Amino acid sequence: MWVPILIACIFLYFLKNKNGKFLYVGFFLLLFLNIFRDSTVGTDYKYYIQSFENISTLTISSLRNLSGDVFSLTPSENREIGWIFLNSIVKYYNGTYFIVNLVAAVIILFLYFIAIKRESPSLSLSLYLLLMLYIYYQSFNTTRQSVSVALFIFSIYYIKEKKFLLYSILCIFASLMHTSAIFLIPLYFLKYINLPYKSVTIIIIITFLIPLFSIDDFFVNLFTGDIIYLNYVKNIRQFSFYGYMPVVTILTVQSMFFLYSLKLEKKPDISMKIWFIGLLFQNITMRYDWLSRFSDYFLVMQIIAIPIVYSNTFNDKNKQTYFNVAILYSIFIYAFNIYANTQGILPYYFNF
Repeated sequence: MWVPILIACIFLYFLKNKNGKFLYVGFFLLLFLNIFRDSTVGTDYKYYIQSFENISTLTISSLRNLSGDVFSLTPSENREIGWIFLNSIVKYYNGTYFIVNLVAAVIILFLYFIAIKRESPSLSLSLYLLLMLYIYYQSFNTTRQSVSVALFIFSIYYIKEKKFLLYSILCIFASLMHTSAIFLIPLYFLKYINLPYKSVTIIIIITFLIPLFSIDDFFVNLFTGDIIYLNYVKNIRQFSFYGYMPVVTILTVQSMFFLYSLKLEKKPDISMKIWFIGLLFQNITMRYDWLSRFSDYFLVMQIIAIPIVYSNTFNDKNKQTYFNVAILYSIFIYAFNIYANTQGILPYYFNF
């Protein structure tokens, strides 16, 4: 993993760089990291290859009869038409899954970079956080959802511009890759909600305690109902002191850093509010290993919110302190995920 760390250090070195051309360098560095990885890098990569081989070439009938999970786990579940369409059209032109992954990686990075260019006051810090908070690595594993996440962060601009219709259309479009994105539409109204700092702190503590007393089933069932991702609630982490403490530790660190950021940012924008929702969802679903991945939609906002807090902190001493804490926070998150081998990134090999 020395190559990704080196790339992250390059981003951090150019912290003061506000030139948009810097994004082109970052784009190709991150694209190289994704498309030239070995098929063993990323837990689900081999299943995506398997599903590609099982998908029929593009025909009218195949689009009318899209049934069965993307990985052909159960034929009764639906699979997203957007992902099937992408795979089918590549296969129609005798392409391989490498092309599918290349197209998905380009889409993901393009949407991320447009969002960063529009929303972040520090391009290089956002790119650094994209790597070190382990957000970019999600595309190595949950590729379909990563496309939806990228579309979501791209759509935040339209919340700020008060364009509900455009925002909703993008969420619907994202649901063509991962159905869960349809639940993001109500987040548009977060901009009208402002909670005092004490209330935010109390809510975080309450949601943190809910799973510890095993009363999270109500909230999980309320969310899932009969949707196609109901199987996600079946993968429950078993409580044990040594096995569970790492999860509790990282959630505590994330919550404390958020509260520290919120304390500095007097008027939190929509990115920080969505980050807050991510913490709540992650706390409530901490026992559900698969279901907790939906928090990825919200926690991605850290790459926008943290640079905003850093940029808006005018006191030099507080600014430097926040920067140091943010770097330590990112290193902790990175080290935790490396230790846990989240997303199956290790051992990292190139395919050449």
